[in-house]
Amino acid sequence: MKTSNKGVASPIPNNLPSRPHPFVNRKEEIRQVINALLDGKVSVVALVGIAGIGKTTLALEIAHRLLDMGEFTGGIIWLPARKLRSSDDLAGAMGTALRVSSTEAHSRLNSQRCLVLLDGLDELGHQHEATVGRFLEALPALSKALVTSRKSLEISSPTLVIQVSTLDERAAIELFALGGQQGRKLLGVERQTAAEVVRALGYHPLALTLAARLVRGDYAEARKLFGQTFDTLAELGDERERAAVLHTLASVAQAQGNYSEALQLYQQSLKIEEQLSDLQGKSATLNNLAQIYFARGEYERASALYQESLAIKEQLGDLQGKSATLNNLAQIYFIRGDLDRALALYEESLAILERISDIHGKATTLNNLAQIYFARGDLDRTLALYEESLAILERIGDIHGKATTLNNLAQIYFARGDLDRALALYEESLAIQEQLGDLRGKSTLLYNLAQLYASRSDLDRALSLYQESLALSERIGLANQSKRTRIARANVALELGKQYIKRDRWYDALHLFEESLVIYRQGDDLDIRADAIFQIARTHHLIGNLGKARTHYRDALRLFEHTQNQSGIAASKTGLGRLMIQMGFLDDAIREFESAKQTYQQLGADQRMAETEEVLQIANLVKEKQGVYE
Repeated sequence: MKTSNKGVASPIPNNLPSRPHPFVNRKEEIRQVINALLDGKVSVVALVGIAGIGKTTLALEIAHRLLDMGEFTGGIIWLPARKLRSSDDLAGAMGTALRVSSTEAHSRLNSQRCLVLLDGLDELGHQHEATVGRFLEALPALSKALVTSRKSLEISSPTLVIQVSTLDERAAIELFALGGQQGRKLLGVERQTAAEVVRALGYHPLALTLAARLVRGDYAEARKLFGQTFDTLAELGDERERAAVLHTLASVAQAQGNYSEALQLYQQSLKIEEQLSDLQGKSATLNNLAQIYFARGEYERASALYQESLAIKEQLGDLQGKSATLNNLAQIYFIRGDLDRALALYEESLAILERISDIHGKATTLNNLAQIYFARGDLDRTLALYEESLAILERIGDIHGKATTLNNLAQIYFARGDLDRALALYEESLAIQEQLGDLRGKSTLLYNLAQLYASRSDLDRALSLYQESLALSERIGLANQSKRTRIARANVALELGKQYIKRDRWYDALHLFEESLVIYRQGDDLDIRADAIFQIARTHHLIGNLGKARTHYRDALRLFEHTQNQSGIAASKTGLGRLMIQMGFLDDAIREFESAKQTYQQLGADQRMAETEEVLQIANLVKEKQGVYE
């Protein structure tokens, strides 16, 4: 949170940051603090609690309420304690906040009612604590101080200490829902899930905000909160809460593709859960560990962990958890190509969901079943399952699920070649994702739209959409999606560059080829990297940069020879041959053409062989004429 000298618009001088959001109402704490600050008997009110419990948020909300009430007309001053090192710092900061000199700031504290909000006193160095302590003890009678700290104050002034504790369940669910920006009343199943989440996280505000950011898909913001939440671990006395927070931190790392860090955190959480015999927590952590191994392609390890988690779910009689784990196991069989086994597991999961009347889970599993039929090429059955899922999602008001299913439906129409229908569905899904503020979903939709425009040969539009998707995925920290989008964008740029060559837009083409090459150098596909280098060589050749063309043709040739790409080898040798003619090196040109001709003959590329033979004859003819003139 940054300090602002301008503060909030008000007749009362202040430098308060904007009002905290989301904020859930801590009615009792707010009542106690405001009453104490308006009571002449108390000079200082201290909000004390562990890290991340919401002390700063509560203090700022109280300050804003006092501002709205017209109290402390001399000024309300917010001072982050970590920036204070001396009495001069204090005076200077107050003067800056009130837009007056430090001398006048001291005078105002004596003559008018002012409120000084000292935030994070525990962040002060030990050598500076005495300075702030003396300031609080010498505070004039008209003015008050509201301080936040992890530890109690040791000052002689009349002080009210209020312990800021965790939220109650209702407030915790509200914070979780607001942080996830649900924007609507939670459904019964969602409220039940939210209740389980907030209980697992010990009703801790910072951990809840972090979890909500994950639900929302705002991974960059979640990462910012990561360090703050990690700091709270040492202060959590309850091992169950500690395990839950470790689990949440692991989820942040997992969401951002930092699997090594996620594995370490999950293992720490798992160790505590095993010590506590917390089967529910252990099962959840095993499930998430399995997801990481699945993402790494270690399917045997993932399957074993899912099976271990499933056994616990069955032991606990957790039908909903069992259904979810069956879905996860089915995914592994699907990836391995065992569609029959995957289908059986999805159907077993679906039967459980119908038995417990979990219609939301049913809609999700119908989506998964549709993927099996899509893989089998049964597009009619796929379409029917997606439409059944969509009808359920619309009935229960799950617009996020609706957006996902519209995207899936669009992919079916795309596969059928009905691009207009696919485009309409993608755009409908995109509109919902934008309404929800789901940046991850939006990035995926932009990627899919780019693919559609690329298939229509509208490569300019496709390139623009890939770029937009890439910028978004990088902004929110989706490493895997960013990598996929960068490669897709590079592929389109490469093809668009080839089109630009046909339109004689050589410099535009060169720019696109060079952009693509930067991406391809980061990957392992040497053939496509060689193709980009070849296109750069060809473009320099057309422009007349013969030296650069020769260098790039040879670089492309070396890569094609390394990958044994015979077509690429022949094309590079042909390009070099044409270049050698222009540079006057006829013997070199003839040697390249003869080698290329032989390769084309081996490939059965008759047209290419004929074209090369024709150029070879011209080169030999020119050489003969040179011999006559000599």
